[in-house]
Amino acid sequence: MALPKRAWIVIRACVMFQPVVIAIAILSLALLGAAVLAYGTLPFWGQYSHGLLMIAFSRRWEWPLIALVVILCMALLALVISGKRRVWWLLGLVPILLLLAQRLNSRSMRQYAVLDNPPFVKVDDARFLADSDYVVGMTINNAAYAFPYATLNLNPVVVGAIHETRFVLLWSPLANRATASLVDRDIKGRDLEIVSMPANATLVYNTRFGQFINALTGEQLNGQTPTGFHKDFILTKLRWRDWKKQHPLGLVMSVDPPRGIKLISEPMEPTMPLPLVASSLPTTRPLEHITMIATTQPVAVSSTSIGISVLNFSAGAVRLLMFRDSVSGLVRVFDRRVWDENNHEEVFPAFRLKRDATHPSGVLIDADGQSVWTVDGKAVDGPWKGQQLRPIHEVDEDLYWGVMQVWYPNLQYVQPKVELEELARPPDKHPILPNRRRPHTR
Repeated sequence: MALPKRAWIVIRACVMFQPVVIAIAILSLALLGAAVLAYGTLPFWGQYSHGLLMIAFSRRWEWPLIALVVILCMALLALVISGKRRVWWLLGLVPILLLLAQRLNSRSMRQYAVLDNPPFVKVDDARFLADSDYVVGMTINNAAYAFPYATLNLNPVVVGAIHETRFVLLWSPLANRATASLVDRDIKGRDLEIVSMPANATLVYNTRFGQFINALTGEQLNGQTPTGFHKDFILTKLRWRDWKKQHPLGLVMSVDPPRGIKLISEPMEPTMPLPLVASSLPTTRPLEHITMIATTQPVAVSSTSIGISVLNFSAGAVRLLMFRDSVSGLVRVFDRRVWDENNHEEVFPAFRLKRDATHPSGVLIDADGQSVWTVDGKAVDGPWKGQQLRPIHEVDEDLYWGVMQVWYPNLQYVQPKVELEELARPPDKHPILPNRRRPHTR
C-alpha cells in the first residue's frame, strides 16, 4: 500500500532535520539536568506542596544526573566533531557549564558542617562563652553536657560518643529547635550530609542508608524513625549563666570557630519561606513565640501567656498544669491527674499560686482539696499530701508557631484561661514567676 504524498513529505523532513532535532534534544535535557543539580536543593522549594520531594529527588539522584549531563555534553561534542553540526552549536554548552559551576561552588549549605566526636571541656575552662550566650543542655549517663548555640549554628549535626553511648544531636538554627537520639555504631558522621533547610528545618541525608532525616522532628520524611536511631534525649535551652549554675560539674563542647565568620550565640528568626497552612487562627502571627508540649495531642501555648500565671488546660485527653520555675528558669508541665482516696476515683484539680507564707517549700495550691504543692509537683500538705504529679518532659519553648505548624500538622494552639486576679498581680511579687523578659522576642 502506497503512502500518501503528505506522509512522504513528513518523513523526508524528519530525515533532513534529524541532526537538528537530536542536537536540540541533547541541549535541552543537559540544560534541565544541570538546572536541577544547581538549584534543586535550594530551601526556596520548601514553600511548595511538592517542594520537599523536589529537594529529596535532586540530592538522591545527584550523581546519576551528573553522569547524564556529562554524557549528553559529550554526545553534542561528537556531533560537532563528526561534521553533522557546526562549531557554533558548542555555545549551547556555556549555560550548562555555568550551572555546573554554580552547583560546585555556590552550594547554599556549604557554610554548614557535621561535627564528629567533638571535644568537651570543664565549665571552668569554657572562657569562650559569655553569660548571655545560649546553650543546648543534654544529660547522658547522669552527666550534663552543653552545646553552645555559636557552634551549633555552624554545625547543625553533632555525632558523639560518651562512654560507649553514641548520640546524634540535630539542630535547626532557623527554628530554634534541637532533637537528639541514641544511635547505633553504624551511624557515622562522614555518612551524614546537610542538604537544605526547607521551611526552616535542617534536612540531613544519610548516604549509607539513603534516608532523609528532618532535624526538627528527628524523623524521616515519611514519619518513620531513621535506621539506627533509638530513644530520644530530653533537651533544654538556657543561657550559659543559668546552665552552669545548675551543672557546675558539667562539660561543654569546645570547637574552634572558622576565621572570619561572625558567631551567633542566640536564637535566630526564620528566614526561609513557609508554605501556606490552613489554620483556625488567621490572626496568629507566624513568628509568634510558642512553647510546645509533645503529648498524645501536641499543643502550643503562646510564650506571652507563660510567666503571667499558673496555666490549667487540656491537651487532648491529658489535663495539664504549666508554670515557669523561678529557680531554673524552665517551664514546668505536669499531668493534673490526682487519685482521690475517699471516692476512689481520679480527679483533675485546677491550681493557682499560694498566697500565704505557710510551708515555704509550697508554691501552689489546688482549688479542690486546698492542698499545698511544691515546684516539683509534690503535695506537702492537705488531703492529697504525699501524692506526686506526673511530670511532662517533652516541653520545648521559644519556638515559632508558623514553623512548628508546618512540620506538626496536628499541632493544636491553646489559649489557657488566666484569672483576672492573676493578671492584676504585680509580676515582681510573683512567688514562682520572675519578671523575666524574653530577650530575643521581637
